[in-house]
Amino acid sequence: MRTTSPRRWSGAKTLRRTHWSVIGIEAVVAVCALYAGVASILHDVIGSGTWPIRTPPANGVATGVVLILVVTVPMTAAAAIELARSVAAPLASILAGGALVAWVGGRMMVTQRLTVLVVLLLVVGLTVMVLAVAVRRHEPLVDPTRRRE
Repeated sequence: MRTTSPRRWSGAKTLRRTHWSVIGIEAVVAVCALYAGVASILHDVIGSGTWPIRTPPANGVATGVVLILVVTVPMTAAAAIELARSVAAPLASILAGGALVAWVGGRMMVTQRLTVLVVLLLVVGLTVMVLAVAVRRHEPLVDPTRRRE
């Protein structure tokens, strides 16, 4: 008598969706941070007094440039590396999520305020880090077929 075991679901579709969700979150955060950084720079150059985000540093150019360097560049790089499915993708995503969390922590220290936006950005940064690990948890960090030279 031949018995068949129930078909096991491999979860490959879930991994693919999670892979694309990491790329999507990183891309959206990168675009939003670029927009906020450029807006901060232009606001300081234009000198409009109606800027809704009140940050203590008087120099909006410096704030915008640091935001672009600390958040936009790592998120863009992590999304590109993840899109290429490189072995370094989990590390890049973890570093990019950590950079976002560090930016939010620094902003909280400067402004001394906890807002909904700050909590949302912390959740997004931590989500990027967790998804980066979840997507690649079954893959080795080092390619076992690669020979040392």
